[in-house]
Amino acid sequence: MSLAAARSGRSPILISRFHLCKENKDTQEALGLIGKMLGVQPRSFGFYGTKDKRAVTTQRASNQGAH
Repeated sequence: MSLAAARSGRSPILISRFHLCKENKDTQEALGLIGKMLGVQPRSFGFYGTKDKRAVTTQRASNQGAH
């Protein structure tokens, strides 16, 4: 828990950061599949930049609130 959250009495915000490795899928499609498996909305994910759908790529992504 962050110091600011502890002082305010609020619950901490959980943020997961990960590297998304994909092949033959665009970012939205890959995050949609992950969201479906986790039971969260695809729009709850954030990501950095876009990548070529046909290439093997890795990019940073995050999700707020999935446990």
